[in-house]
Amino acid sequence: MWKLASVALLRITYTTLLFFCAVLSPWWILLLGASLGAFFFKRYFELCFVGLLFDILYGLPAREGYILHTLYYTMPITVLSVFFYVSIEELKKTLAFY
Repeated sequence: MWKLASVALLRITYTTLLFFCAVLSPWWILLLGASLGAFFFKRYFELCFVGLLFDILYGLPAREGYILHTLYYTMPITVLSVFFYVSIEELKKTLAFY
């Protein structure tokens, strides 16, 4: 029981730290920290939310009439974070020590 509570508290603390990193640090520190969080925690969906927050704060404005361009040009960190989430989850399945 205590172990589950401490893991939840650690996860909340780490996610809060990542949200502060999204506001205050460069993108590569945020991406490194979020990828490490995805390795340490199971089903770390917060990786995608942190990427979305980063794109909301610093993304480019969308051009009118271009739906396909809107996804890839205004939300690159979100797309990258979803890619990292799927990649890391598949990698964790194949690692022997995880």
